[in-house]
Amino acid sequence: SLGYCQGDGVAFYGDLSVDDVKALMNRLFSTEPGQVDAVSRVKNLMAQKDIENMLSVLREYGSCDLSITRNSHGHHYSHWNCMNIDDNVDFTGIFPDDDSMIGTGIEGINQDMVERWQDLWERFVLELADDVKSLSKKLEADG
Repeated sequence: SLGYCQGDGVAFYGDLSVDDVKALMNRLFSTEPGQVDAVSRVKNLMAQKDIENMLSVLREYGSCDLSITRNSHGHHYSHWNCMNIDDNVDFTGIFPDDDSMIGTGIEGINQDMVERWQDLWERFVLELADDVKSLSKKLEADG
């Protein structure tokens, strides 16, 4: 039974772990020549050290609250527009003060760095939302 669903598309849902995020960031923030335009490649190269540090902090001090969820269309249909990215990750709220940051052992950690991580996270969530939709469309086309 299709449970009163219709549509010939593909939709997928689930929670993502820090390891999932790492794999997705490596793919979405590619540094390989030819996979992304030159400007994106430079941005992605600059982000690599931040990615490593922010995922370490997320794993040790925060929580990876990131999911692909069913939106209001997803109760009766299955296609690329039935999925949302829900996240509740706030790097700026992990550390109550500068002293608590020092315990991470990350060289040069400060509020500016943590804010940069938050900006990078928000960029990742937007990239992931686009990626989920394009992957759904590709899987639908592949049958």
